[in-house]
Amino acid sequence: MRAAKMAGLETVPAMIEEILRDLHAAKRPVFIMDRPLRAGASAALVRLAELTGAGLLDLGGGASFPVGHPHDVTEARQAATATADQLLFVEVRDPGFAM
Repeated sequence: MRAAKMAGLETVPAMIEEILRDLHAAKRPVFIMDRPLRAGASAALVRLAELTGAGLLDLGGGASFPVGHPHDVTEARQAATATADQLLFVEVRDPGFAM
């Protein structure tokens, strides 16, 4: 635990609670991914998108979710980000480029 506090990880639960609160309030959330996610992380993110109705947007860095998934908004990237009321960046190298 000491190493976690030194690294600032004690704030992670509070950050997760804030993200979940924001997602719960969002009407049109979009999850933006860039780098490939590990299988478990990818499955969890896809499940969260399904539960929240979030769109999934891949910037081309890797397959973070199944191609053709019903929540895939990659082909409608500009419209999806323009109308989103909550953006969640996951493993994105340059958020400015994503927008």
